[in-house]
Amino acid sequence: MTSSAELSVKCNEDLFYEKCKGSCFFCPAHPPSPPPPCGNTDPSFCEAELPTLGAKIFKCGLTTFVEKCKGTCGYCPGAGRPPPSPPPSPWSPPPSAPACSDKEGKTCKKKKCDKYPLKKKQKCKKTCDLCGPLPPSSPPSPAAPPPETNCAGLADEKECTIKVKKCQKKPPKSMKKCQKNCKKDSKKKPPLCEKTCCELGSPPSPPCVPYSEAELVIEKNKCQVATENGAVACDDYPTKKKRKRCKQINVQNGIACNAALYCPPDGTKPPPA
Repeated sequence: MTSSAELSVKCNEDLFYEKCKGSCFFCPAHPPSPPPPCGNTDPSFCEAELPTLGAKIFKCGLTTFVEKCKGTCGYCPGAGRPPPSPPPSPWSPPPSAPACSDKEGKTCKKKKCDKYPLKKKQKCKKTCDLCGPLPPSSPPSPAAPPPETNCAGLADEKECTIKVKKCQKKPPKSMKKCQKNCKKDSKKKPPLCEKTCCELGSPPSPPCVPYSEAELVIEKNKCQVATENGAVACDDYPTKKKRKRCKQINVQNGIACNAALYCPPDGTKPPPA
């Protein structure tokens, strides 16, 4: 069979149907190759950047983590999905993909794509270079995350007002607010919410390192000189009331200077920067 006319005539006969399935185009189409496995494309990056549940809730909406950490962020499709539809016949044209565009009425700016939440990105697919279906967002866990190994030795003070459940209530906005509060708390001497902030992904404050005896003598002399110079400066005020107030403040500053030479609980010496 060398022409289309011969094919159209002879391929309808039983003999040619049995012996010439390939030439007569009776063979079924080959199934498509399976999709590549879903997971982390940079495992070491994901392990370092997403050690806790709080870090996952805070960062998994960012484009970089959507692309590199699908496994850790829970973006890979689970088991139990329906099987794929059968392949089209050889003569059927492939279906055309729907056009990718931003949702009408939404203002999308490319330079802000990294800061958009996942819901906003789905409405700005074209601007944010996310044409194609985005993976479903991972639902937040209702229970508080278990403490990590490096948080086991930490504890919160009674005055701590940062709560894990509130931080997880409306991510990522609530998580960003808690991250800021944890940053402020880490500067307090001592911090009030070390354990909670550690569980939310903020590293604990480094331990306070006391001065050696020689260093302590030098620092005490500095405090004494500063206090004496302050007292002399107070004598330059024109009125008795202002001189008295100046000396009171100078004494308080001297006490605070000496307290900062000792680690808590006896003093207020800050941890190393």
